[in-house]
Amino acid sequence: MVSTDNKPILKLVPLAAQKQSRKPGSGKGLVLYMAPDFDRTPEDFGEYV
Repeated sequence: MVSTDNKPILKLVPLAAQKQSRKPGSGKGLVLYMAPDFDRTPEDFGEYV
């Protein structure tokens, strides 16, 4: 991407590879609180569901 004065304003580079593979269940026990209405659909979203 180039600015109006033809100078670069950003550089896109690839992300480095992950050091370790993710393991299922590694976050178990880390959620300390979940609201009782966590999975409730908001009233004004009715037309989207």
